[in-house]
Amino acid sequence: MDYIQVNKVHTEVVGIPESNSGHTVTFQVYKASDNSLFASGAAVYVGGLNWKISFMPTSLDVYAVDVHNLDLDVTYSRSVQAVSSVTLSQPVGDEETTPTINELIELIDKAIAARLRGGAAQSYSIGGRNLQYMTLSELRSLRAELNKQLAAQKGGGRNYAKFVDPD
Repeated sequence: MDYIQVNKVHTEVVGIPESNSGHTVTFQVYKASDNSLFASGAAVYVGGLNWKISFMPTSLDVYAVDVHNLDLDVTYSRSVQAVSSVTLSQPVGDEETTPTINELIELIDKAIAARLRGGAAQSYSIGGRNLQYMTLSELRSLRAELNKQLAAQKGGGRNYAKFVDPD
């Protein structure tokens, strides 16, 4: 779960595969403490498959953010927790660290294996909220990109030579 600052505008960009500028995309933000609708509106098309939403949390609470593409009938959901600026500046104790590229590749391989075995759903809905995970092709594409980054860090990759006739 990501942390955002209370009483400060929170803006995030959400990628919706297969979306385009002509689509209608809306968002709704719910306060988890009482499950009430806190904010809603139209997302702003940024470019590619990206849409921007903004809202300002007014209390220390968890906020559920739903972004819905009406044309594709898909909803992307996530939760963020509003905290004070003091909480944000305090050192983190035993929090998880950012995974390395090798660890990310390992996680992606596990996700692909789980999906292929049928042990992991690509999407599901609970209480009117939908959650959709990355597709197999998106996972494979991300794994390929991470492998390229890893090869570049290790000095690998491809070298090209051009031979010119000396005459």
